Amino acid sequence: MLVQGALYSSTIALLAVQFIYRYVTVFKSQKLYYFHGFYLFFWILYVIWFAFEWAMGLHYFASLDDYSIEYMRAEMNDFYGLDIDQTTNFIVVVYESIPHSKNAKVRWWNLCCTFNMTFVMCFQYLIMIYCGRQLYYDMNEKISNLSKQLRKLHRQIFKTLVLQITTPTIVLFSPLVFTLYAPLFDLRLSIPTGVFLSGFTLYPALDAFILMYVITDYRKAFQNITLSRRSRSH
Repeated sequence: MLVQGALYSSTIALLAVQFIYRYVTVFKSQKLYYFHGFYLFFWILYVIWFAFEWAMGLHYFASLDDYSIEYMRAEMNDFYGLDIDQTTNFIVVVYESIPHSKNAKVRWWNLCCTFNMTFVMCFQYLIMIYCGRQLYYDMNEKISNLSKQLRKLHRQIFKTLVLQITTPTIVLFSPLVFTLYAPLFDLRLSIPTGVFLSGFTLYPALDAFILMYVITDYRKAFQNITLSRRSRSH
């Protein structure tokens, strides 16, 4: 699960780097050298850092204790037929009941896991929103002096950009937001979150589909490859 969390974090960090690269390409082309040679290691470390932060946040802030184990024991047994002692998991229990009282105390240690994940997600998402906004408002002015073909390509890239903000919002951020913040409301729900989290696996395929569908050159290349393979099979 640590690896899964690290891969998720590295995915959204890579997506943010992609938006930064597009922003620099359009508005700061003289600084493109920051994406070549030795500087490339900085972006690799950027992705690794956030993957490490996410994984360590899970490890330290969502590790099991006696209360969280007993809190989930009946749930795991009744709905999944599993003994929690025989499973690998991380559990975030935000509120802990106080014996002989109707009140509850906040489990700040577990809540730090939510804060950590929120920081990582918001940091990457804000980068994407900022770069996307700048591209939206200023791209037409920047490409006005380019050839017709290049203007067409840049507009296609912008459409791709919009879809590449919308798609991860739906399949990467939204499912996790629900999973993260539902415990804050102390709701007694039994929802198979695996259904929501499986949406993560859709993103790579959707991202490739967006590129092939919107950018004409990619679409033509894909069609040519498909047609050539069909002609060979016949």
